[in-house]
Amino acid sequence: MLIIFIVLLAIYAGISLFGDKKESSFNDKIADFDTENVDLIKISPKEKSKKEFSLEKKGDDWMIKVDDNTYMADNSIVENALSSLKTMKIKNIITKNPDKFAKYELEDDNCKEVQVFSKNKKKVDLLIGKFKYDQQTRTASSYVRLKNKNKVYSTNGFSSINISDNISTYRIKDLAKFDKDKVQNIKYFHKNNLTELTKQGKDWTYGNIVIDSTKIANFLSTISEIKGSKFLNMNDNWQRPAASDSLVFSLTEKNVNIVAYPDTTVSSGFVIHGSYNEKAYFDSDSTGLYKRIFGKFNELVK
Repeated sequence: MLIIFIVLLAIYAGISLFGDKKESSFNDKIADFDTENVDLIKISPKEKSKKEFSLEKKGDDWMIKVDDNTYMADNSIVENALSSLKTMKIKNIITKNPDKFAKYELEDDNCKEVQVFSKNKKKVDLLIGKFKYDQQTRTASSYVRLKNKNKVYSTNGFSSINISDNISTYRIKDLAKFDKDKVQNIKYFHKNNLTELTKQGKDWTYGNIVIDSTKIANFLSTISEIKGSKFLNMNDNWQRPAASDSLVFSLTEKNVNIVAYPDTTVSSGFVIHGSYNEKAYFDSDSTGLYKRIFGKFNELVK
């Protein structure tokens, strides 16, 4: 009886040992790289009418390059995309048949392509296809395959959604960014009229009138970190009109400008532009970004 028990125990131990070894040998990651060492990402949009672009790391910051244009990127969004790619996990292999690539939107010319590089070495070249969400089970899946490989994988979760092929997703949306405590003077130009606020000690004055300290503090807190929402692509043919509104914030070491241009041909009312993010132009009607900036200023001096 003891001998039988020992034999059964040995068999169980063997099954457990080899079972664990088989389990541990399965690599469920589609991509394996060190995110800290990545310095270049190339993205080709699914819609081939859209331009390819790259995300390049310069020091601690990411920059977007498309054709001859360079834009500042939002580091957190780029890093989130990298993290999503690195942690993307395979659920199962769907097919190895190239004739079925179209079903999963994974033909070479009908999918999103993401290439990741580190020190000029390509770490991954991934094609991202169809996204599927099951309402009943509330689970999400994406279909992917490695470039020049036939295996189509189903992956878990929303990770593929975080790897956008839209340039605007990665651009910083900051319209202005400055230290509100260093502002000494604010000038507001509206057509031919000038309104000027000056800081005297701890007080802000408009002529001989002292501005409510809470209102000016709230205004500066908002403007010093204000962001746009909808980018406008201003090409070389855009005829810049005269500004309808302009705010100049004089800090101890520099000036920060925010300008509104009336232009109904490219927006619903105004093109908003700032000196901090010079290549960014934002769309606004009279109730949106325009009101949050120039409308709020006018409330200070009413």
